[in-house]
Amino acid sequence: MENEFKIKNKESQGKIGFAILLVLAGIILLAFNLELIPLIYKPILISWQMLLVVLGIAAFIKRHFVNAIILISVGGFFILPVIGQNFPEVLNGTLNNAQNYWPVLLIIGGILFLFKKNDHGMCSKYCQPKKFISDMSKGCSNTNTDTGNDYVDKAVLFNGSEEIVFSSNFRGGEANAAFGEIKLDLRKVSGLSTNNKLEVNAMFGSIIVYVPSEWQINLKSSAMFGDVQDKRHMVDTPISDSTPILNLKAACMFGNVEIRN
Repeated sequence: MENEFKIKNKESQGKIGFAILLVLAGIILLAFNLELIPLIYKPILISWQMLLVVLGIAAFIKRHFVNAIILISVGGFFILPVIGQNFPEVLNGTLNNAQNYWPVLLIIGGILFLFKKNDHGMCSKYCQPKKFISDMSKGCSNTNTDTGNDYVDKAVLFNGSEEIVFSSNFRGGEANAAFGEIKLDLRKVSGLSTNNKLEVNAMFGSIIVYVPSEWQINLKSSAMFGDVQDKRHMVDTPISDSTPILNLKAACMFGNVEIRN
């Protein structure tokens, strides 16, 4: 009951956030039409780069700090040349050459990678003494020592990862891919927890989830400039109270999520 309330609460917050985004976009467009805001700002405020920045701010408010930093960094980096073109006097035209500083994104990605769980336990070793860092990294500790294979906590950045899960009471988890790919194979899972929940998020990347043919999927998805696709070969099997049901929440932006069997 408590888990259902939390899920509904998160869905309600998502709808409110989307409504606020629409209202702000409408106000800004109306201000441009009424010439309350100079048109020179339109290529900056009405752009996909600014959309990433706004989504990053929303993610930060939701305490999804890593996703927020990625969104704001990518959006902010690509919006700098637009600012330079419209305001050449800013920083003496340096912003026009912002593309020369793209390695900064790699530096940011490397720093974020240090604060995410990895196969060598680097983050577990260095981050756990710092509680605030642990909160930011959200899953910094080594899950193999805490929950076994019943819970998945996977994140890749400019990288790829494949994982086969062996569990008799799979509870779900979270997988995040940014500029990379994750292949998560659940076909060796022999049992599902009744309160399972798996969340996958792909940004400029892809996530492929393999599930057993007899499973039913309770899918909730959202996509922006991407696709969430169920590519399973469906088998006509009767659904009963004992049919395993996986609660899957998938989101992607400039990427794709696929479900296969």
